[in-house]
Amino acid sequence: MYKFIQLLVLLALLKLFAPEVFSLIFDLLGFMANLISELLSSLQSGGTLDGTFTDFGL
Repeated sequence: MYKFIQLLVLLALLKLFAPEVFSLIFDLLGFMANLISELLSSLQSGGTLDGTFTDFGL
């Protein structure tokens, strides 16, 4: 519980003093979520991962 509160305080300080870093963190989280979603979708449909990685520029 204490670590969670520390994380919330850190995020609040980032949003206050470095909004561009805060935005970057959430952009990266969104990118990772989309990538994982695409990977799972590709695997469930029986496809390969080659096209998925190329779509994301990896």
